[in-house]
Amino acid sequence: ILYVGRLEQEQKNIFAIPAILKLAVANGVALTLEIVGDGPDAFEFKERLKDCGIPYVLHGPLGRSETIDRMQQADVLLMPSFFEGLPMALLEAMSCGATPVASRLVGSTDTVVQSGLNGELLEPTDIHGFAEAIVRLAHDRDRLAAMARNAQETIRLGFSVEVMVSAYVRLIH
Repeated sequence: ILYVGRLEQEQKNIFAIPAILKLAVANGVALTLEIVGDGPDAFEFKERLKDCGIPYVLHGPLGRSETIDRMQQADVLLMPSFFEGLPMALLEAMSCGATPVASRLVGSTDTVVQSGLNGELLEPTDIHGFAEAIVRLAHDRDRLAAMARNAQETIRLGFSVEVMVSAYVRLIH
């Protein structure tokens, strides 16, 4: 499981992550959380992870190539945010084949992720739903692989550099 972003509760809802993963582990999922980022709530976040016994690696802020490498190794990108614009971490992770388990944010994540096809979208406060999505994907590796391929295809067809430049050029004209 990978989390990429600022370690901050108010927007990113990072304190939900230990609870989500604790439920997933209780339902038979062996996992490690990798965290790329830093922020004002890093200390409390690490304490909560320690308290629930979730194995984790905190990389801190990484450069782009190192972050992409972590995304290419991840099965799931976990993003329980309360609000976002169009998250670059989401687009990049999907292009790397990480399946998003993310908050349903109208006009943001729902413009990219089609729940059940190329990832899973849940309400930010639905801790059990996030955990259940992770459990389902962990226990059905074929579904996880299909969603990862679909995520990559979504980015290639709708959000690649070529597609985005073309869209901006049309907008300008």
